Parts: sequence; C-alpha cells; structure tokens
Amino acid sequence: MLPNACQCLASPVSTCEQFTCELKPICPPVTYTCPRPQVYYACELEYVYDEDALACALTALRDRTPGIISGGGQNPDGFCGLEGCGAVSVTIAIAADGTAARQSCTGHPLEGESGSAGMGQLREPAFFQQCLDMPVVSDRYACLNDTLQASTAACGP
Repeated sequence: MLPNACQCLASPVSTCEQFTCELKPICPPVTYTCPRPQVYYACELEYVYDEDALACALTALRDRTPGIISGGGQNPDGFCGLEGCGAVSVTIAIAADGTAARQSCTGHPLEGESGSAGMGQLREPAFFQQCLDMPVVSDRYACLNDTLQASTAACGP
C-alpha cells in the first residue's frame, strides 16, 4: 500500500506536474490523436486511439498491477481554434492493495493548465473487464476517467 498515494503527485497539483514517486510506468502512454487536425475542425468522432496501450492499461487496472498509467491527447473538446488545440491528460498511480491516486489535467492555449487529483479504491476488477470487452474503443478509453470507486482524499490545495 502506498502510505499516501498523493505523495506521488508533485505539488501543487494545479500545475499538472508528473508523478514523483518510485512507481514505474506499466504500459506505454494511452494516447489518442486527430487524424485531420485543422483550424475550426471538430475531430472527436474520428479520434485514433492506441488500442494496445489502452488494453494494457485496463488490464493493469483490473489486475491491480502496481505502477503508473498515463494517457491523453490533444484537442479534448474536439475543436481547435486559431490559437491552437487544447490537451488533456490523466495519470494513475496504482498500489498493490487496490488504492490509487488519479490526476487529471487540462490545458488550453489561452487559459493555461488546471488539474485535480484524488486518492481512493479502484473500481472492482469486473468493471475493468467489462471495459476491456466493450466493442467501441472510445467507450473503453472513457473507463480511464472512471477508475476510482470513490475518492477518499483530495490531493493538493
């Protein structure tokens, strides 16, 4: 068990720094990209996901494999403007006992970065197996945003 999974987060959380604990990455980053990024082009229905990395991450969550999972991509709202595209990221530190710290960050060219983090119990293994069995890759990716049963502690200010 991590004595305090929040210790894996750099401080302050709102700066969206990387995790700083000794846990190592388990899988390649789970990324998605827009195949045709253009100014004023909504892309979210065409995202291309790294399905192998996603399967690795969901399997690690299901099996409670200790380590770090990360993911994200550009253009989180499916739209880019003249100022560029935004970005979103999620990082999860998994402890062997099923507790985890989860950090999500969003950045926009005109607004800067904002982040939030919490610590809690991972959802049941059956939840992640259901995610692995989903036929639509975007639905499987959405499971990374719903990893904790309940956040038992907030990390950061």
